[in-house]
Amino acid sequence: MKAGLRHRGLIGIILVFFVFSFLSCTKSPDKAADNEIVVWHWMTDRKDAFASLAAKYKALTGVGVKFKLLFPPGTYSMKVTASARAKTLPDIFGILGEKKTVGTFIRAKHISDLTPSMQANDSEWKNRFYSQALDVSTFGPNNSSQVTAGIYGAPLDMTIMQFVYNKSLLEQLGVSHLPETFADFINFATSAKEKLGVIGFICGWGEGWLINALATEWAINLMGEEKFLQTIKGEVPYTDPEWIK
Repeated sequence: MKAGLRHRGLIGIILVFFVFSFLSCTKSPDKAADNEIVVWHWMTDRKDAFASLAAKYKALTGVGVKFKLLFPPGTYSMKVTASARAKTLPDIFGILGEKKTVGTFIRAKHISDLTPSMQANDSEWKNRFYSQALDVSTFGPNNSSQVTAGIYGAPLDMTIMQFVYNKSLLEQLGVSHLPETFADFINFATSAKEKLGVIGFICGWGEGWLINALATEWAINLMGEEKFLQTIKGEVPYTDPEWIK
C-alpha cells in the first residue's frame, strides 16, 4: 500500500491468537482436574461465546474447559509474565505483545510448537485460517528470534483498522479527489488545520496497543518492510532520517 491509500483506507490487520503451554510447565493453580483445560484471556465481551464453546467441547470430548478472565490487559500481561517465571501457566493463553515477545516465551519453552497438529490430515487445521493470520504466530527459518521454525499459535480474532473521511470537510477545502497517497493524506490534514482551523486527522483508541499497530503500518509504508525489520533487529537506529520523517 506504499504507493496509494484506499478511500476507506485499509490501514492494517489486527490479530489476536492463543498459544498452548509447553508440556513441561507445572500444573496451573486454576486447574481443578486433569480432564479440564484452563484458558486465560482478557476479553470482557466473550463470556457467552466462551461458555457455549466450552459446553460443545465437553459434549464432544468429555473434557471441561475453564475460561478465566483477567482484566485490564495490563494486569493480564503481568499475570502471564509472573506465571511464566513460576512455571504455572495455564494450558492455553494469549500473549499481548510484539512477535519478539512471543519469541522469548518460545525460547524459554513456555509455548508448544503446533506445526505437527497444524499439518496433520493434509493441513486440515492450518487451512482453516487466513495465511496472514498465521503469519503472526509463524517463525520461518533463520528468524530474528532464533527459535526453531514453526507455528506457535492459533489465531482467534482478525480485524482491520480503517480510515474514514469527512466528505463535507473535503468539499470545504475544495478537494476534488480523495487521498490517493500518504502525501495527499498528510497535505489534506495539514490544510484542514491551516485553512479551516480544524484538526485534520483524529483517532480514538480503546487500548493503547492500537496506536503501535497504526505506527507500525505507517512506518512500513514509508520506509518499506525490510528496513522496518532491520530496525527491530537493531541494525537500523530509530534516529535514522526516515524514522524521524
